[in-house]
Amino acid sequence: MFRNGRAPWIVAALVSTFVLQCLPAAAAIVPPRTVELRELGPGSGSGLIFADALQQASPWLSTSSAPLKLDPEGNLLSLSPGQAAERIVYTTERYPSGDYTLLFAGSGRFEVSGGSLAEGGGPGRLVVHVRPNDGTGLRLRVTAMDTQNPLRNVRLILPGLEGSAAAHPFLASFVQSVSGANVIRFSAWMRAGSFADSAVAPLRPRVLRPTQAAPNGAAVEYMSLLANLTGANPWLSVPVGATDGYIRNLANQSRRTLDPSLRPVLQYGNEDIFRRNSPTYNWALMAARNFHLGGNDPDALVRAWYSVRSAQILAIFRSEFGNGRVVSADSPDVLRLGRGRANPNAPLIIGTDASPFVAEHDAIKQPAFRPNAVKPLAAPVSLNLSGKPGVAIGLGQPLADARPATEGRPLGMTRTGTGWAVAAPADTTERVVRIYAAVERATAHITATLDGKVYSGQILRDDVENRPGVYTIVYRAAHPGEQILINATRDAGASFKIQSATVAVHDLNGSKTQPSSSSIYHNDLLHTGWNPNETILTTSNVNSGSFGLLQTLNVDGGVLAQPLYVANYNLGSQGTHNVLIVATENASVYEFDADSGAQLNFISLGTAAKANDIGCGDIQPVYGVTSTPAIDLKSGTIYVVTNVEPSQGVFHLALHALSIATLTDKVTPVDLSASVVLSNGGTIDLDSQNQYSRTSLVWANNSLYVGLGSHCDNNAGNIVGWLLRYNASLAQEAAVPTIEDGAGYLLSSIWMTGFAPAVDAKGNIFAITGNGAFNADTKGGLNYGESVIRVKNNLSKIVDYFTPANWNQYNSGDTDFGSGGVMLIPQQTGTQYPNLAVAMGKASVLYLLDRDKLGHEHTNDTGALQVINDSGGGVWGGPAYYSGPTGQFVYYQTGGDTIHAYQLSTSPSGKPSLTLTSTGSSNAGYGGSLPVVSSNGQTAGTGILWEIERGTTVTLEAYDATNLATLLYSSPAGTWPKSNSFLSPLVANGKVYVASQGTVEVFGLTDKHK
Repeated sequence: MFRNGRAPWIVAALVSTFVLQCLPAAAAIVPPRTVELRELGPGSGSGLIFADALQQASPWLSTSSAPLKLDPEGNLLSLSPGQAAERIVYTTERYPSGDYTLLFAGSGRFEVSGGSLAEGGGPGRLVVHVRPNDGTGLRLRVTAMDTQNPLRNVRLILPGLEGSAAAHPFLASFVQSVSGANVIRFSAWMRAGSFADSAVAPLRPRVLRPTQAAPNGAAVEYMSLLANLTGANPWLSVPVGATDGYIRNLANQSRRTLDPSLRPVLQYGNEDIFRRNSPTYNWALMAARNFHLGGNDPDALVRAWYSVRSAQILAIFRSEFGNGRVVSADSPDVLRLGRGRANPNAPLIIGTDASPFVAEHDAIKQPAFRPNAVKPLAAPVSLNLSGKPGVAIGLGQPLADARPATEGRPLGMTRTGTGWAVAAPADTTERVVRIYAAVERATAHITATLDGKVYSGQILRDDVENRPGVYTIVYRAAHPGEQILINATRDAGASFKIQSATVAVHDLNGSKTQPSSSSIYHNDLLHTGWNPNETILTTSNVNSGSFGLLQTLNVDGGVLAQPLYVANYNLGSQGTHNVLIVATENASVYEFDADSGAQLNFISLGTAAKANDIGCGDIQPVYGVTSTPAIDLKSGTIYVVTNVEPSQGVFHLALHALSIATLTDKVTPVDLSASVVLSNGGTIDLDSQNQYSRTSLVWANNSLYVGLGSHCDNNAGNIVGWLLRYNASLAQEAAVPTIEDGAGYLLSSIWMTGFAPAVDAKGNIFAITGNGAFNADTKGGLNYGESVIRVKNNLSKIVDYFTPANWNQYNSGDTDFGSGGVMLIPQQTGTQYPNLAVAMGKASVLYLLDRDKLGHEHTNDTGALQVINDSGGGVWGGPAYYSGPTGQFVYYQTGGDTIHAYQLSTSPSGKPSLTLTSTGSSNAGYGGSLPVVSSNGQTAGTGILWEIERGTTVTLEAYDATNLATLLYSSPAGTWPKSNSFLSPLVANGKVYVASQGTVEVFGLTDKHK
């Protein structure tokens, strides 16, 4: 559904025959062959392009330090007191003087610099008398606006074009200036020289946006329209950071809107990708290293990545257009652009400003682009795996060996008739054979004959991108040296080619146990942080002689969310992997092979919100994904909350449901929303600018739970804490606020510094709130500040709580209880208190609680089972738990203090208590730490406590979990721009993953000790 009545001109512009407006005659034109358009925007030298001058004007800009409130498309929503919003229309351009028409919907007050306003003869219409350019340019300003009827669909039409602008958005002289071109290059329109804000499909440039001169570039519909009007082939420069979803969307929109006789020319980025230290060069270098393309020469790595990604982009476009219609800009039949006008082969660059409406231009003779001369792909071939392993079958050059370096051992292969004969190794019986092949289209059928039995399957074309397909055969060898005959044939009528083929083997029984998933924040729904399935790391082999840094995984931003681990997951055509999932503050999610470190999937979920725009700088420079995602292994879904800012001052808290297999959205993302009516009649809505999901997400009870608090203490009088519940389709099922009664300073945020709400066996949800009003101990009181709360699994109500007796002191001193998380202790036996919980906040007071009866608020905290005044400067994070051969332990580390181990015991009367038994050797930085524990069950000598000492240098430390006086290992593990309070290590399958700024450091046993 189109908004603001803009649908007619969009449709007309894309499907109608273009009728030239009555404009001053343009100078005689010598038709150029290849033209490159300048960047859109005031003062860019692009000349005048649109009948609506605002389509190439700046976005709305604030005249004060406060950011503007804009909708997702960049339209102005409201103004703060004393604030104005401004659009820079023209600066140095030679624009015509005369009567422009200002059209709009809504109610507000305009001002014009460079002209004057007059009544326009009807609602939503004003006349702008524009003076000749005296050097000051033309600006449009909004100084007041009705928030109930905000201004929208604002247009500024050039003189004489009001009647035709809706149907014909381009100026006739602009179209005429590029007519006769064979190719129009849109690199600048697409912002290809930077990591574009439009690199994900939901944020792609759209025709409905107020300007096409925004940071994310121009809409492809305009490019198709110009190509259709001129008969020129559009040269599309895909942003370097573009995701596959963005590229598929671009290809689909281009195919739908481009004249069928025209052919898109594709390029990945532009020449800047080869310019050292440019944003696109650095991004490509990071991607090349993540994909382990090999070598140390950064220029060679960038070239390698450029080649790989270009092939993938071509494959996606060809899936939309067909092989014969799409052309690579790297084809020898397409003249490559020169870098300057001194180059005789340089393209014509349209745009100076010689006269109103008309772009100055000249023509340079150069070879015409010859669409029909470009050779299409060779005819499909029927495949037999003949030739040599790793050499291309059929046409085209082979890819680099697709098999990761650690992916088993290559099998000896012998050509036998139409296939390969593979000898089964003699040293084990059960094996996995994987065939790696890049399949261009359709499917290849694989058969393997083993002991007379035929195993059959498919290599599927990967719809996400042209990565190597992987087909896996699992078999039991009858005897050493058994011959396996592998053949491949194509579907009837389908086409494919194998660019390389490699077979590798894997032991299925290489270890005593298969790795287990660590796909929940701190390992389980109680959030104990204990991984009892670690069979490799022990107190004997974790030391500086046998344990250390194995590799560094590079990502595009800081990592505060705990990495997650999914074991033995089938990624479709990429085969089965142990998958490491990493979310960054740049609003991106990565998947790596947890064993080899190879990057498997990546998605950017938008433009991360800028800390300076939000007005809270505890995380710098952006807020993207801070809360650890939640995973539903049954449905194969990763749930992620992002804080994004698609345009300045427009904020969204977006909830995504991503496929584990592809990292693509399974359903349409939704914005988090909630509202509560207070008992005093006031209403508080969830504020996407001043609220944030810091507490990690939880999947339980077939539902997703999201906790929310404020950014810093922003907007404290209009913020409450929230627990929200969503189903698998991202439909909100319930929302419970932490405050429903009160006025003034509210908050009661659910922060917990990344710790997740805990879930007991009955599905109840446990969380801690921060500073805010409390009166739940009075009749009808509905305020739960500074409290541990238990909420029914359907979030219908808060059913129990514990509030420290001195909560008001916590509140007034900003000593939030909710800086820490609540951990549930596994069920106890032989006691009248089987279900326990522990909690601690900024005050360094440890509360042992009966989670079946939390204890409410009483003098001297008599509702708690035990109160311990721990030393140190408070905790931003939470504890860990371990049950070993010498008993049960709870671990806490507060700011500026060593880590403490408290042993859990039960008195003869049946009352539980915690006793300090050992401490670590080094003091924590600000906020303490978020420890975890690994062990092989309760086996002696396997319990290890892991924690990160936080600061500008991130340090990984390992202690004997039964006696913290024994420091096993300590090592730097990355850096951080400032001390932070979220980092928590992940231990899985013999490796320890430590997140930091722009990297994940991977530790494990060194090669000689594996």
